[in-house]
Amino acid sequence: YISNPPILDSALAQTLHPSPIMKSSHFHKEQKYFHLSIHFNKIFPIQSLFWISLQKKIKYISNQFEIEVQALLLMNTHVHCIIMTNKQNNENYFAETIQKEISDTPELAFVEPILSFSQYQNTYKYIYRNPVAAGICSRVEDYPHSSLFNLIGKGVNHFLVHDQLGLVQNTLSTLKWLNSLENISSYEKDWRHLNSF
Repeated sequence: YISNPPILDSALAQTLHPSPIMKSSHFHKEQKYFHLSIHFNKIFPIQSLFWISLQKKIKYISNQFEIEVQALLLMNTHVHCIIMTNKQNNENYFAETIQKEISDTPELAFVEPILSFSQYQNTYKYIYRNPVAAGICSRVEDYPHSSLFNLIGKGVNHFLVHDQLGLVQNTLSTLKWLNSLENISSYEKDWRHLNSF
């Protein structure tokens, strides 16, 4: 629950792309959407510094491969993001390049195509609820290493976020949806069950 919607400052406004709110018709075009889960084996003693560094690397690499980053979240052992590309195999090159930047040993990056609007919404919710499911925080807006935290004005983005679900325009309703238990993943259901004893 946020009592007052955040006020966008000029630095935050520059990190937002004025893209239209996503619709089902977006999935019938040549644009391709992907969920990436990139694991790493390094230990970063100061995660907030690694978060800033990761965002700057994402900015450079996304420009290099003409990728739109639409959600980003850093956990202790992996990174989740949603991307959009118009070019074939860009998602794989993007994932491999990030993997090399953040991990000492090559580990497989999970690249899942997002084929429908409902799958996009489920993936978006899954990513931002990851720290809630892991018991790190109780609300999605309280986790500092996510593009959501930055988009609502609690942090600073160091890369361009394409806000496709209208988080900035509909902050309260989007946060209410993200924090609801409606359509949560089976992983989170299992975690909640195990921790209810």
